[in-house]
Amino acid sequence: QLKLNVINNGGVLFFDNYYDEDAFQGDLTTIRSMYSNAGYLDVEVTRGEFIQDREKGEITPVININEGPRYKVANVRFQGVTYFTEEELGRQFTRIEGRWFKGRRFLKSLDKVRDMYGRQGYIDSEFDWSFEKQGDRNVDLLVKVNESPAVYVGEVRVSKNPGYDPEIDINSVERFFDWFVPETKIDTVRREVRLETGEKYRSTDEVRTRERLRNLGVFRTVEINRVPTSDPAVRDVEIRVDEDPEAAFVGITAGVGDRTGPSVTFELTNRNVGGAADRFRAAATVGTEYSSFSVGYFNRYFGDSDVSIDYLIYRARQRFNAYRERTYGASVEFGKPFGEYTSGYLRLRAEHVDFSQYDNDAEEDFNGYPVLAIRPMIVHDRRDSNSWPTRGYRVGGGFETGYADGFLFKILHDFEWFKTIGNSDFIYYYDHSVGLMPYDADNIGISERFFVGGTGSLRGFKYREVGPRDDGDDDLATGGSTRLTQRHELRYPFNDFLRGRVFTDAAILEEGFLEFGAPRIGSGVGLIVDFGPFVLELDFAVPVLKDSDDKTQFIHFRLASDF
Repeated sequence: QLKLNVINNGGVLFFDNYYDEDAFQGDLTTIRSMYSNAGYLDVEVTRGEFIQDREKGEITPVININEGPRYKVANVRFQGVTYFTEEELGRQFTRIEGRWFKGRRFLKSLDKVRDMYGRQGYIDSEFDWSFEKQGDRNVDLLVKVNESPAVYVGEVRVSKNPGYDPEIDINSVERFFDWFVPETKIDTVRREVRLETGEKYRSTDEVRTRERLRNLGVFRTVEINRVPTSDPAVRDVEIRVDEDPEAAFVGITAGVGDRTGPSVTFELTNRNVGGAADRFRAAATVGTEYSSFSVGYFNRYFGDSDVSIDYLIYRARQRFNAYRERTYGASVEFGKPFGEYTSGYLRLRAEHVDFSQYDNDAEEDFNGYPVLAIRPMIVHDRRDSNSWPTRGYRVGGGFETGYADGFLFKILHDFEWFKTIGNSDFIYYYDHSVGLMPYDADNIGISERFFVGGTGSLRGFKYREVGPRDDGDDDLATGGSTRLTQRHELRYPFNDFLRGRVFTDAAILEEGFLEFGAPRIGSGVGLIVDFGPFVLELDFAVPVLKDSDDKTQFIHFRLASDF
């Protein structure tokens, strides 16, 4: 463990590592910090007598370590605290007292205290700490706080780096790029800013401003700087954004997906229509199992209000065992914020579904029918990013009702949670979803039933090939009225382009309301490759627990874009 953290280490395979004296001094400091952060506060780390082989030109550095005793934290005390009570601050250190001292754990607790001050506008407060030994193996931690007066927001300034600037002299082409790849309007940026002139400079407002600007999906980088003014109690805010030329693109992609089979997709996307962060997308997919065409437009602030409207027109054709399903439809979804992190959505959907039956042995009714549905949902989103969350959670709940070859009523709930593990880059991701209909599945059209299997719900199994089967055709999955899914992932970003994950998925799907049978479980490893406009997901999964009728799948491949 120590050797993995020092620079002067042996070479790997055919790559030599040359000794560096300055780096060795840094190695001593690194090892000393590792011991101190583990509670060995008296550790002595010194240079030993090196071993040299002049004939081979090799040197073996030697480090002498006298570990000393390991200390526990007896108490955490505070000095200079007036804005809060010591009890309030002490609650942030409950995981510290009575346990071996760990530097990372202590710094996390201190960050919570720093956030308490920052949320109240005391952003200039400074923090220091020291140890006071209490016996042979116990210490008190003394946290010293230099409290500052509250700081207020002064002028809020926005500056932008331009995005794609084509060096083309053809006026018509230039005009097209100016329209299709516009610069973001200053007003668009200011709509997302939560720091207001004259208000307290709260660190939470700064963090939320950065998150909201990133989540627009039109900037490569977002920077927020606190600029001192002649008044020490006032900070100007400088917001600098870097336009993302990939916010608009024309793409042609080919691949193999769980749902589509071998396919080609043509796509025209602009996530910054008119510089207002509105989104337009037209896409067509032609595949052996699935083909579709859709046109959508997302108006982020309808009529300068805080209401969003998402329009979508679509046509899809999908092939399953025993039948082919064709859907023509349109939907519109209204969104309205009820707070900084909570929003309500109302979706209206109208479709017509018809079928072509291949297998006459199937007892399923394949008559076509219209679908008319309304779905209200409430979503509370505390994730730090939409595209690659590292912390926070998102929870949603609601229902959908209407008509789809019978009375339609669905109860819907989903939850996802992200947590960075310690100070590492590893991210734990947990997700579960619940879908319930208060009747047997055959009371509603097959297109509206719940299914599991595939990349989106249960890896290790084929798309929509898990659960109840048709009485006349065992190859035909007919869906259910009770669906529970759960997902556990450990993610790691190797770089901005490549990310890895290990995962376990679980699901229950039953035909009747509140029926709970044996779960299906799949587990494996995967890669996520971020090409900018497109994201490729490649997973290798095996079934851990399955039923004899379930159909399995080892490789899961998905190529998608953010819209």
